[in-house]
Amino acid sequence: MTRSASARALVAALVCLLALLGLAPAASAAPTNPRSNVSALPRPGIVTNGDVRMWMTSGAPATATTGSGTTVSVIVENTGDTPIDGATLRARVGTRPLDSLAAQQRWEEGKLPLGASASADADVPTIAPGASETVKLSLTSSELDLSYTMATLPLRIELRGAGRPTTRLHSFVSWAAKDATFTRMSASVVVPVTLPNDPKLLTATGEERLEAWRKAIGPGSTIERLITSDPGVPVTWLIDPAVLDPAAAQDGTLPTAEQETTEGSPASPSASPTSDGTPSPSESAPGSASPSSEGSTKSNSSGTSEPSESSESTDSADSGSTSPGTQPSEPAASVDELAANLRAKLAERPGNQSIAFTPYGDPDLSALTSARRPAGSQKILERSLSRPLSSELSELSETVVAAPVAPLDAASTARLTAAWQKTRGSRPVVLTPNVSLDRTDAAAVTSATRRTTNQVTMVGYNAPLSRTLNDASVSNAEAAASLRASSLAIYQQQPTAERSLVIMGGRETVPVGRLKAIASALEQAPWVQPAALSTAESTSAPVVDLAPQAPPSETVWPRVAAPAFDAGDITTADRTLATLTKMAEIVVDGDDIVPAWTRNLDQVTSTRWRGDPADVDGLVEHASSTVSAIPQQIAVVPSRVNFFSDSGPISVTVKNGLARAVHGIEVNLTPRTYAVRFRSQPDAVDIPGKGQTSVRVPTVAQAAGRVSVDAKVTGPGGVRLGESDKHGAEIEINARPTGTWIFWVLGIVALLVFCYGLVRNRQKGTRRRDELARDIQL
Repeated sequence: MTRSASARALVAALVCLLALLGLAPAASAAPTNPRSNVSALPRPGIVTNGDVRMWMTSGAPATATTGSGTTVSVIVENTGDTPIDGATLRARVGTRPLDSLAAQQRWEEGKLPLGASASADADVPTIAPGASETVKLSLTSSELDLSYTMATLPLRIELRGAGRPTTRLHSFVSWAAKDATFTRMSASVVVPVTLPNDPKLLTATGEERLEAWRKAIGPGSTIERLITSDPGVPVTWLIDPAVLDPAAAQDGTLPTAEQETTEGSPASPSASPTSDGTPSPSESAPGSASPSSEGSTKSNSSGTSEPSESSESTDSADSGSTSPGTQPSEPAASVDELAANLRAKLAERPGNQSIAFTPYGDPDLSALTSARRPAGSQKILERSLSRPLSSELSELSETVVAAPVAPLDAASTARLTAAWQKTRGSRPVVLTPNVSLDRTDAAAVTSATRRTTNQVTMVGYNAPLSRTLNDASVSNAEAAASLRASSLAIYQQQPTAERSLVIMGGRETVPVGRLKAIASALEQAPWVQPAALSTAESTSAPVVDLAPQAPPSETVWPRVAAPAFDAGDITTADRTLATLTKMAEIVVDGDDIVPAWTRNLDQVTSTRWRGDPADVDGLVEHASSTVSAIPQQIAVVPSRVNFFSDSGPISVTVKNGLARAVHGIEVNLTPRTYAVRFRSQPDAVDIPGKGQTSVRVPTVAQAAGRVSVDAKVTGPGGVRLGESDKHGAEIEINARPTGTWIFWVLGIVALLVFCYGLVRNRQKGTRRRDELARDIQL
């Protein structure tokens, strides 16, 4: 062996020794081999470590108590290409409680040691590549014989062995003594129901638009399954009216609402419930089969898609209440029919579900009232707030609340209040992150409802609890465990006080399974009392003094992205609406056009676009190009006219490509040379939708030749119509006036006749002389 080889062998031996002693180099210095013996950092959620993924699917009972013990179910998935064999799973429950939100956060981040603990082990059966196993671990009541009245205990789950790095997952076990009594906190759940950030919902037309709306609100859609679910606890649906009362499409033919209906047999929805009302298999998580016995059970799925909050085993049996009997017999033929079906289902909601609406389009109230808001924001803000609910929506609820996504300061709240009072005649009820009221998430929870010094009712939702509704990095079971832990820590701040809190989901749709898991956690927590949200103005709530500057939104949940619209978007939208206003004046019964398009375009400031400025830019650019093309649809039909006369009328055809009739259309013809003159211009005409009409123009031919004629089409008020970018002439006249050439023709004809007569007479005269001579000789 050479000296270099000996050195390499010595280094390798030292590295192995350090690894065995737990003193291996930092992860950044480790090889990129996914099977390198480097443990994954402990954290909550769905843990990926090399070719192993692991997440918790359930914990029973929801709250451990004296003599109950606890059992957790964990799914281990093999994402590699070789089997996992000989692995062991261990659950360890610490006996030192985590009774504050700060301590729980440090435990989730892996910054707190576990300390003394009780543990349970289970062998993991061999897992083939692409497959998964569900493993149960149970700790007996004697192992959890605690003396606490109530506590949140740290839970660590570890996967060891099989020649793979140790994988760790952190969660919580809630504990309450059997004889413990609680002064329950009131907890209200608010679930926003808003449209997805799909520009096609506003820009597409025809079948493309119908398909986009089917995916958004049709049978089997996430929204449809959500609102038809029954979480079992009081829930307030915070609905954008645009979901149930869609805005008109950006259709350049300006159809009426009736004309927008798409007839025919639409294609089947892309996502639909199965026969038992559960999601389709494509939405199910790997390993969704629930265990039925101790130890381990095989998963029925070998898929490798990332499990998420919307595809957990905890809701595999009842992810939605939609059943075949509630589906329409035929697919909806129009967007309005889809919305009507959704309204009908909301009308049949359980009695513990209430509805509140945002202003139409869910405007970004945080951005529209900010001190740095773009120019033109005030006009859109007031326009959005002034739109009343339709009669169909008013039958569901007449409650409209303000729900800004980012914290508000005193000045922003004042601007919002002034605009609300101006347009709606009352002060708003504002749903806001609790940092707007407490200036920090660490403040002790007292009452969710407060009022400002100006008597504006504000309802603060709790960020740590709200996070559990939409956090996609954790499973449903882990989200429920986190909710119980956080709510118990909040309860222990003031155990004997009567308090209230609000849990609010994000603008992205809350999955049905997650909502049910959180609702179940609230229902089973003995320190929480689920309650309906009160949206009434309060005159007795504690007074809060809002900060002069909005608190930072880094800790706000749901996460707050940057506003998507800017001054350029507002300017382009305003310019588009101004052009459209002129066009609406020429349309018969076109009073509905501008309001319908305004509802569409004002949604450039919707909260759902946050973080997606490109979508907003595309939306306003599409509207601008579509409206710019509308005048070109009313134009003169190009033609060639043979005019063989000194004077007389010519016929000019004007077409209307719009879906509606237009009136007062004037055509002004201008010849490019003197050879043709028009004695007068035609009178204004009306043209039916998708039709055409002809006008007659008195014409005088002053010289022969081909004459190009420019046709200028205008509407009432001088609105310029026709193809503005057309360089050639619309009409060409082949003029051949009779004043000159007809006399030459007649003269030539007369001369020919005269010559013919002379020749004929000459021939006949010669024959008579010969005949006379013969007669004399006889």
